Amino acid sequence: MDKCLLLDFDGVILNNKTVNDNLSKRASFFLSENTHLTPEHALKVNRKQYKKYGHTLYLTNEINKKNKFKKKMTIQDFNEYVYTDDFVNKYCLKEIYDDDIVLYKQWYEVIKYVKYKKMIDDVFIFSNAPSMWIESVLKKFEKLTSISLDIENVTSVPEKFNNKLKPDIRPFKQFTETYKYANYIFIDDSETNLQYDKWINCLFDPNERIMDRDDQIYVINSPYDLFKLL
Repeated sequence: MDKCLLLDFDGVILNNKTVNDNLSKRASFFLSENTHLTPEHALKVNRKQYKKYGHTLYLTNEINKKNKFKKKMTIQDFNEYVYTDDFVNKYCLKEIYDDDIVLYKQWYEVIKYVKYKKMIDDVFIFSNAPSMWIESVLKKFEKLTSISLDIENVTSVPEKFNNKLKPDIRPFKQFTETYKYANYIFIDDSETNLQYDKWINCLFDPNERIMDRDDQIYVINSPYDLFKLL
């Protein structure tokens, strides 16, 4: 096979500030409940350090590293705390509005076109989020639009690769070993996750105006910018 496209989910397919803020606050409560930090301090620390560590779970365990009375938390602990049905329904799915639908339709159009023109062979979602969260949002979009993304696989990185998380390099290597392509194009909204130099790395940032930078990370402002890379 020639090329595959990998898309992060939160911040790329669903780029909703309210949902992101609600998830961030919920993750900060997890951080607070499992460390010595107060809720207010945990919120500040998580916002400041999230991109460095790539995930609140890694930050939580790093803070507790010298505390022998704190157990090491797992991604299952994190997901069970953050992505409860009640929280997802009340504070996430109900916040999906017109702008989110526009972005979803753009990804639908781009994916359909690049596959039809054989510019891309296969498309995967490659996310640290649990598959149940991703699929619940996709179902919401499908209900609102009556269209579904033509993707091969929803790859929840920790579920697929032994609880490893981006930016750990091992899931990237394991994906490459499992799915054989000549080229891999990866789009993420966090530069921390764009470190695997054997892939073509693209930062999704609607506010950035630099298409090609010196550090070998491309920047795309919308799904349509993908055409410039193919």
